[in-house]
Amino acid sequence: MAEVTKTVEEMEDIFRLAILKIFELDPSAKKNQGRVRFPWGSRLGEQDNDLAPITKNDKGKEICVVTIIPRDDSYNRQRHRRHEDRGGRDLVLVDEHTDVHEVTFCNYGKYAYENARKIRDGLFTPDLRRFLKQNNFALVTDVPAIRRVPELLNNEWWNRCDFTAVFNEYVRLESIAGTIEHVNITVKAVINGEETIETITVNRENPEQ
Repeated sequence: MAEVTKTVEEMEDIFRLAILKIFELDPSAKKNQGRVRFPWGSRLGEQDNDLAPITKNDKGKEICVVTIIPRDDSYNRQRHRRHEDRGGRDLVLVDEHTDVHEVTFCNYGKYAYENARKIRDGLFTPDLRRFLKQNNFALVTDVPAIRRVPELLNNEWWNRCDFTAVFNEYVRLESIAGTIEHVNITVKAVINGEETIETITVNRENPEQ
C-alpha cells in the first residue's frame, strides 16, 4: 500500500464534487464552475482568484463558500508507527494517523437556508458517505445546527446561512528506515580459570560468517 495523503487542492476538489453531487449538478458544466468557492486555498494568486469569494456581480446567485481549516484535536495526535519488511534491503517506516478538518459551508442567495440544509442532510446519505470514504474522509456525525448570519456586503444585506462539520481524514506516510549492517557480539568465557574475551562481527550480507 502506497502513501495516502492529500494536497490542499485535492481536498478542495473533493468537497467541491461532494456539494455538486448533493445538488445533482454537472461539475464539468461551465455554469456550475462558480457554484462552490474557497475564500483562500490552493489557487490563491492565480488569475481571477485574488478577488473576494463573493462580489457585487454575484447578487442573485446561489453560492456556497467552503473554508477548510485543520483542527487541533486529541484524535489527530495519536499515531500508529511500525516497520514493514517488503523484501528489499531496507525496512519501510509506516506512519498512520488521522488529520481532523473543520469545514464551514457558507451559503449565499435567496435559498441560502434551504441550500445549507440540503448540504447538511446530504452529507449523511449513503452515496455521499461512500464518496467520502473512497477519498479517505469520514464525517463526524455530531453536526451543529445551521446559523442564519446575514452579511453586509457592498452596503447591501446578503442572505447567508452557515453550518460547520468536522471530518476525519486517514493519512498514511512512508519513509525508508535504515537497517543494521553489522553487529558486534562480545563473548566472555572462563577456561581453566582464565577469562577469555572474543568479539565477533556478524554482517548483514553474510550472517553465518
